[in-house]
Amino acid sequence: MNAGATALGVPAATVQLHVADLTLDLIFRRASRAGRRVLLHPREWDVLVYFAWNRNRPITAAELRRHVWEQDHDPKTNSVAVHISRLRDAVDRDFDQPLIHTIRRGSRLNFYLFTDQPQVLEAWGNA
Repeated sequence: MNAGATALGVPAATVQLHVADLTLDLIFRRASRAGRRVLLHPREWDVLVYFAWNRNRPITAAELRRHVWEQDHDPKTNSVAVHISRLRDAVDRDFDQPLIHTIRRGSRLNFYLFTDQPQVLEAWGNA
């Protein structure tokens, strides 16, 4: 098992994660969607694995900074939003069903929700 996957809380016995038509190969750090390779930078890969492992529940930017960056970055920076935008472009761009969703709560608080289940998205009020 590679150190990156283990550091993100993935049990050593897990080799692949699947969400809808997305497959994450944790050994070779490869992603594919509907059989097409998805090219990702290392940090984007780490965010995507964290999303897949925590699918169907909202995740804040602060949580991503703690668990993926493994530190508390300045909350005024937009580094998380930039990585999410790139990840969304790589993972969702050519598909009818997006997996990465932004749930807005007020003017400052956003959650990211990684799901392929419409009822989960609807439950969070973003259908």
